Amino acid sequence: MKNFILTTLVLLVSLLVSCQKQEQEISVASQEKSIESFVNAQTNSRIAFNGGVNRVVLEEGAGDTLASGDSIILQYAAYIFSSGKGSVFATNIPEIAVLAGIDISNSGMENYGIQLGKTPLLSGVELGLRGVRKGEHSYIVFSSRFGYGNKIVGIVPKYSPLIFEVWIKDVKKN
Repeated sequence: MKNFILTTLVLLVSLLVSCQKQEQEISVASQEKSIESFVNAQTNSRIAFNGGVNRVVLEEGAGDTLASGDSIILQYAAYIFSSGKGSVFATNIPEIAVLAGIDISNSGMENYGIQLGKTPLLSGVELGLRGVRKGEHSYIVFSSRFGYGNKIVGIVPKYSPLIFEVWIKDVKKN
């Protein structure tokens, strides 16, 4: 009898995990379709695609391109993607922070420095930043697969696609 109960429990847990995985896959597929529609609508912008992440270049930069190990200084605003910029959940720009009700007064991150491949970043941000140049202004857009996945982080619900608006202030080859 114990074996029957144990087997039944294992099967139920397996079924539950399988359903959750299927739910996530359906959600990600829907997100990627919505992101593709948004990106395709940006007809006056260059699109860079890297491993499942889109970068919509609104203003071209110049000089060296960012690669793994290189450093950059950037300003950013992070939004929950909703067919474009939805609710802002993080930024290092005082004006955007005030409008969003985010306190960054003591963060010291107004010009945030990153060493690509060394600074911990969401994989979507890391992939999206590859190839940026000083002076570039762009959107980095990606599904929850490259973001927080099934975790709730602050105001970001689980399975949320994200869009980061970035302004590249400097690129330093290392």
